Amino acid sequence: MTKYEKMADRFAKSGLDKDVFARKAGIKGSTLRYYLRRAKEIRASKDDSEESSEPEFMAIDLGASTHVDREITITMPGGLIIRVPIC
Repeated sequence: MTKYEKMADRFAKSGLDKDVFARKAGIKGSTLRYYLRRAKEIRASKDDSEESSEPEFMAIDLGASTHVDREITITMPGGLIIRVPIC
């Protein structure tokens, strides 16, 4: 958890007004608002990365199976090989 997220959690649990919380925490109100904005951005970024961590696949209907003489082969850095027939 980042310092921004920790401060945002402390603020949320306090139930105080932003300016009152900032004064009690010994920081400027503008600093607190910056921390809250950064915490929101960080959490949104984490949510996005969690959602995109699983690959998404779409089914493709290739129709009738035919013999293919040519294909494009793509070898990925992790060793995955993708073969695409050229019709």
